[in-house]
Amino acid sequence: MQIFDLEGNILLELEGELEGANLRGLDLRHANLRGANLVKADLSGSILNSADVEEADLQYAQLSGAIMEGLFCYYTRFDNADLSGADLYSMWAFQASFRNANLTQADLRGADLKEVDFRGADLTGANLGLDALGGETQVQGADLRGALMSGSLLEGALYDSKTLFPEDFDPISRGMVLAQEDTK
Repeated sequence: MQIFDLEGNILLELEGELEGANLRGLDLRHANLRGANLVKADLSGSILNSADVEEADLQYAQLSGAIMEGLFCYYTRFDNADLSGADLYSMWAFQASFRNANLTQADLRGADLKEVDFRGADLTGANLGLDALGGETQVQGADLRGALMSGSLLEGALYDSKTLFPEDFDPISRGMVLAQEDTK
């Protein structure tokens, strides 16, 4: 199995498939893993900055401590994955699924999390606040029902009328901002 960068250059050659593969600590910056089956793969501590994992399956994957700034992961499945302490700064995750994922202490500042499924996810201590340039984390239309959000930083994060929150959760008291609805 070969892993290519976004320009078609070979980054890595592996024997076997990626499902369940040990990719721990590898530098996979700009890797093209679009649609890859990475179920139960171990990517702990790996660097995936600006990688493309659109429509990939990362269910049950180990991604703790991984550095994934600017990760492109539209429609990607991270269900039951361990992303504890992961750096997901400015990731693009439109309609991705993080159901029952462990995102404790993860850095999600400035991320596009519109319509993401976080049902049952553990976001304890995760940072979904403003990025270093004051850009908002966007959770418009996200489903956070059943998510654990104790100690999560949400100051400045944008939500809308379609965002679903855990029972008894008050976004305004947590510093979140109601986004202007597009009326066009």
